[in-house]
Formats: sequence, C-alpha cells, structure tokens
Amino acid sequence: MRTTRNSIERLRLEKEADAGRNLLEKERLERAAQKAKNAADGLAAGLTELSNGNVTYRSDNPSITIASSTSSRPISR
Repeated sequence: MRTTRNSIERLRLEKEADAGRNLLEKERLERAAQKAKNAADGLAAGLTELSNGNVTYRSDNPSITIASSTSSRPISR
C-alpha cells in the first residue's frame, strides 16, 4: 500500500515538473518571437527611411545593432 502511494506521489510530482518545464519553454519561445518581431519592425523602419532617401537615420531599437566597417576586425585567412 505504501509503495502505491509513493508511486502515485512520484507520478504527481513528475507531472507537475513537466508542466513547469513546458510553461518555461513556452514563455522562452514567446520572448524569442517578440524579440524577432521587434528586430524585424526596426529593420523595416530603417529600410523605409533609407528608401525615402534618409541615409542618416539611426534606429533607437536595441534589437538592431549594425557594426560599422571601421569598428569591425578584418577577417583572417
């Protein structure tokens, strides 16, 4: 009888742990999707400005980072 109760409790705890992991994964995926959307929106805004002839536009979107050619290191071969 004790073994049955322990088994039931173990299964309940495993199910609870699985639910917690699933929730964390879902939240992680939602954050990643929002970050990608923010980056795409910022890129779209920058491309729109560029197509309107504004070559001095600077995005305040932290999702977008563009390295200038003066700050990047040369590729070693």
